Amino acid sequence: MTELAESCFHWAFGVEEPDFYGAIEVDTGRGILFPPKLPDANAVWMGKLLDVKDFQVRFGADEAFWAEDIRI
Repeated sequence: MTELAESCFHWAFGVEEPDFYGAIEVDTGRGILFPPKLPDANAVWMGKLLDVKDFQVRFGADEAFWAEDIRI
């Protein structure tokens, strides 16, 4: 991802963390955030891991789903 794309993503979603995706529904302006799901073992170093609803609230997205659940 280029620096411009990263700054636009940060502007749109407020996220500075890596491996997130996002979508904006053009007709309604709804923001959908797709955070990465970290392995449960990461809790040893990071403490309690956030769930998808935590990310939605933290970044003010209208909806949130795990990035691994994106279907292409």
